[in-house]
Amino acid sequence: MEIEKELKKAKLAVKRALKIRYRSIKEIEDKLHRKGFSPDIIQETLSYFTKAEILDDVLFTKAWIQSRWLKPFGMIHIRHELKLKGIDEEIIQSEMKKVSDQFDNDEMIENLTKKMKSKYTKIDPLKRQQRAHGFLYRRGFNSSTIMKVIKQL
Repeated sequence: MEIEKELKKAKLAVKRALKIRYRSIKEIEDKLHRKGFSPDIIQETLSYFTKAEILDDVLFTKAWIQSRWLKPFGMIHIRHELKLKGIDEEIIQSEMKKVSDQFDNDEMIENLTKKMKSKYTKIDPLKRQQRAHGFLYRRGFNSSTIMKVIKQL
């Protein structure tokens, strides 16, 4: 009877977490562990939500990449975030390939350049390039993308 009660509490904790945003299996596992649930309860809860297709790392990865890409963040940054969320490298590679085929990198570069031109109009050109480089680097863009944007400033 006690096990059933703990399992119900664990499922409720997962439902609450998923109300805020979609999460990876590892994030849910860590959350349940922090809440003090036993490994058996955690595994049973994860199994329940995985079988019900409520927790799915492939779907999570796809949604995460798309949301972060639109911010925009570079693939380096997105990959790092997904690794921190416990996503398998194969899933990351596969979904990043699909998303990079979907989205136009040049269009994103053009939009970033327009924003930066308007934001950095009254700044010395060298300083403008330095700021743009730092911003794009922190956002996880690769050097070729950064150089394209800087050349257009």
